[in-house]
Amino acid sequence: MALTRNRGDGFNTSDGLYHGHGVVVLDTDGQPLTPAGGAVSSATVTAVASSATSVEILAANAARRGVFLTNTDANVVRVKYGTTASATSFTVALAQNGYWEMPLPVYNGVMHAIWDVDGAGSLIITEI
Repeated sequence: MALTRNRGDGFNTSDGLYHGHGVVVLDTDGQPLTPAGGAVSSATVTAVASSATSVEILAANAARRGVFLTNTDANVVRVKYGTTASATSFTVALAQNGYWEMPLPVYNGVMHAIWDVDGAGSLIITEI
């Protein structure tokens, strides 16, 4: 059972380490939970050009420890855990210059994305 600590900013969670809002999830001994396997020593950065049709942005990877996304396109991108992202079937939507970190537990399956309109930008992906 995990306990949560809230720094008073209105956010509270007990389902994983929550970055960016001052919430740290603690184990039953009061120690912060960390991603499985601890620190990582490598990362792969790729860019996927915007597309008005669903495109694979990451293949399944059992060794995945995390994913960070930045949308450099002027149009909203919809990212899906799984195949065939669409305007009605997606996991997260990112506006222009939007940034997202994959929460715990890490999803290690295939990921797809689709933009509302094919623009001139990309989705910058860092996989660790």
